[in-house]
Amino acid sequence: MLSKLIKAISLASLVFISACASTLISPIKEDDRAIGGEFDGVWKLTQKALSARQTVGTRLFNCKFYNSTAIVLVKNGVGQLQYGKHRGEGNISKKGAFYIEIPTEHKFKNSLGDNDPKNGVTYVFKGFLAKDASKGLFTIGMQAQNNTGCSTKLTITPAV
Repeated sequence: MLSKLIKAISLASLVFISACASTLISPIKEDDRAIGGEFDGVWKLTQKALSARQTVGTRLFNCKFYNSTAIVLVKNGVGQLQYGKHRGEGNISKKGAFYIEIPTEHKFKNSLGDNDPKNGVTYVFKGFLAKDASKGLFTIGMQAQNNTGCSTKLTITPAV
């Protein structure tokens, strides 16, 4: 019985990715938005394929990410992000920090493979824009768990 429980927990919630889990920051406030145009332009957020198990709190996630790129168009300190068919928007700080959440129609699956209607999926993109390559984090988060979940590193570059 205990081995079945351990197996069920280890099969856990999702099928997406890993690298490093982190405490999520919050969206950039309007007062902190960069309005000088220093980050205006098109930016590429690139992730590499990666599969791993990742523990966040008491949950174990089976995570899988594929090679992909998200695009962020920044104008007047507002970033408009496109990731496949998903789109989101968020402010860019005066130091280049950003945090963009995109709720999706996807649901996390529990260890039995059933969709849990309370466990919606949100894509969370965060990081820093810089003229030289900078880093960020992409999280496939569980809405019922404050958008924590599987995370992978992003490489962020101007799309010039």
